[in-house]
Amino acid sequence: MSHYVAMLTRDAQRPQQTLGSKITTMTTLAHLNEFDAVINLAGEPIAKRR
Repeated sequence: MSHYVAMLTRDAQRPQQTLGSKITTMTTLAHLNEFDAVINLAGEPIAKRR
């Protein structure tokens, strides 16, 4: 079983400059159902719901 981390961000280029090209960045929640877990570190509601 393999795992990977994807980052939801407003600016897809900025995290890659800081963390490198191996990180997956997303700018929308369109594919949220493809994830097993979501960890919200921003302190904001995800998709405007609990």
